[in-house]
Amino acid sequence: MKHLYKIVLLFLLHFPLIIENIYGETKEFNDSVLKINPDNELKKGNLLIGLKQHLGDEKKKNSIAKTLLFESDNDFLYLTSSNGILHKSRQIKIRLRNVSLPKKRIIERFTLGPFASFESAKRKSNLLNNVGLYPLIVFPNSWELWMPITNQLAEKYKFKPQKILYKFEIVPFLNSEFINQKLEGTISISSN
Repeated sequence: MKHLYKIVLLFLLHFPLIIENIYGETKEFNDSVLKINPDNELKKGNLLIGLKQHLGDEKKKNSIAKTLLFESDNDFLYLTSSNGILHKSRQIKIRLRNVSLPKKRIIERFTLGPFASFESAKRKSNLLNNVGLYPLIVFPNSWELWMPITNQLAEKYKFKPQKILYKFEIVPFLNSEFINQKLEGTISISSN
């Protein structure tokens, strides 16, 4: 890259954390995930990348689709993660791996959709917000709204119950010829 900007990966949260919070109290999760002002971060030269919606895509089986590669021609890149991993290199490769869960997890939720576009899902979400429901807008295969299974009003608004069995979690690893370290929580990559 001729011009290297600071890069901040905000939501490279590993799969169990996503599951626990998406299916819990959705509105509280959305409000408390990360208190950050995108306008201020962009003014500082940071590029904000949300990745959680791309994690776990079953259609992408090859290893290239499960690898995030950051390179710099001149400067070093610095990686830090919530579990204390610090790394400095001109090339940072993060590989997403399926790791078997010690105990299978069953996730139950209410779903509504599919919707033709994000905008149509957003319109429906706004209407539901007015009656006290705060669905999460997602795109697993098409646009859908998700609600926690504990919400008693969801069925009244035509949400359908859904049960999913998970046998593995998706875990990010810092990967190179010499390194293979598990990354956890928020991961930050910057040029200084």
